[in-house]
Amino acid sequence: MRPKSFVSQILEDLVKDSTSLSEVMRRCRIVASRLGLDEMGSWIDRELKGYGEVAEVPPYRTKQGLPQAYNPYHGWQPIMSKDKDFLSTISKAPIGSPISIVERDAKNSCKQSQIEFGWSAEHRNILSSMLDFNTNVRLLLNPSAPLEIYETVRQLLIDWLLELEKAGVAADDAVASQSELQAAPTATDRFIVNNYGTVANLIGIANQSSQSATLTAQGLADLGRLAQQVIQNSDLLPAEIRQEALSASKDISDELARPSPNQHRLKEASASLRKVAESATGNLLAQGILAVLRSLL
Repeated sequence: MRPKSFVSQILEDLVKDSTSLSEVMRRCRIVASRLGLDEMGSWIDRELKGYGEVAEVPPYRTKQGLPQAYNPYHGWQPIMSKDKDFLSTISKAPIGSPISIVERDAKNSCKQSQIEFGWSAEHRNILSSMLDFNTNVRLLLNPSAPLEIYETVRQLLIDWLLELEKAGVAADDAVASQSELQAAPTATDRFIVNNYGTVANLIGIANQSSQSATLTAQGLADLGRLAQQVIQNSDLLPAEIRQEALSASKDISDELARPSPNQHRLKEASASLRKVAESATGNLLAQGILAVLRSLL
């Protein structure tokens, strides 16, 4: 019987859920390193080490909760506000814990009726000072939140490894073969487009679009769909690059709306969008943008 490849062994452990996810992710990190998949390796590192307080977390790690303030007469009460944006902001919990902590909390979730998101002391003080009276505040989450994150990360890894397996990537040796080095980025780009970036329905662009100096009609159509997806999902980008990404995407859409789009202007706007996305390390929509632009230009 032919021995299972390194990728297949990891995939089997993931499907059976027989090994801790953090341990499996370390083996996936080895795969990414052997294949030279820096973006994938960066995401795995973030999941293993945690995103920290200042880093943008992926959308699947942002959970909606119930903000509450303590009333000395009535106990914990929901925080109410006419400012919907403010209420929406304080109801979001960016969970940046390492995957090992998420996994531990996921296993204990069935024992709890609710969990409290760990706001920083500074965040608590600021929010408390904005209320009519100084009091304690908290954000309650559904106890299933850690399990949802755990299952999402696990499924993302399964999808990625399946793409590698379909492409014939085994990653058995410390140094990958030339064919594996060529197949792995294409397989990973398909995975990113499908799962990471929410830039949907763009599978196969690398095969359909011309890599020449001039974009084909298909390439122009794909670029237009990308621009629209960025515009529609811009709230998933980090705040500090959102406006630049929107501006570049609108420039692409406006140019494509002309009877004869100027290829030079399109490439300039696409280069701007790419540069902006490259600055958003760890953001999944940005990585999806990069995956698509890499296949187009």
